[in-house]
Amino acid sequence: MNQWRLWCWMGMAFGLLPAAALSADNPTRSDKAELLVRTEIISGSCDLNVAQPTITFGNYLPGDFNKNNNWTVAIQPIELSLGKCTGNGGILKPAILVSGDTLPDNPAMFASPDAADNSASDKNKNISANSGFMLREGEYKGPLNGFFAPNAPEIITNGKYTYVGQKSERWEIGKKFIYTVGYVSNNKEPGVGLTQANVTFSFQYH
Repeated sequence: MNQWRLWCWMGMAFGLLPAAALSADNPTRSDKAELLVRTEIISGSCDLNVAQPTITFGNYLPGDFNKNNNWTVAIQPIELSLGKCTGNGGILKPAILVSGDTLPDNPAMFASPDAADNSASDKNKNISANSGFMLREGEYKGPLNGFFAPNAPEIITNGKYTYVGQKSERWEIGKKFIYTVGYVSNNKEPGVGLTQANVTFSFQYH
């Protein structure tokens, strides 16, 4: 099972910390009192909702990945939407940060190195070599053999900001973000075994 975990963070914090406590029983004998006032201004954030938190592709043979389909056997869309927001980002730009484990020699192919988060039966399976998942920003409507394009501008690598907005832009609740995920191999037939990836989508101002 190929699982895509989606999460976000939000929150604001304010604090008031006195430098010295004053009480009626032990008054400070001075003509002045000091008070430390401390707070922190942080960027706001928004919830992200995902229509399909788990994506499962079918079973394939190594030979299904070939030059004819440009090493891609299947693609599926992913839809996220903006939920409740707290605060704003000031002059910063809103964006969706995408992160996750990738192949050592291809930062555009997401693949987890083990099956530690899977079921007991999956833990006994080998991890397929040279296979993974490629993500594109937006809905890909082209031919299957045109999907695998590691250098295309819409291809997402680990740590890339996507759907970057304008400075001070505030997104409306319900705004949708479409991605396309493809099951691909790294320019060769993959090894037999399990392919999985945990990919994180995070709302951020940056």
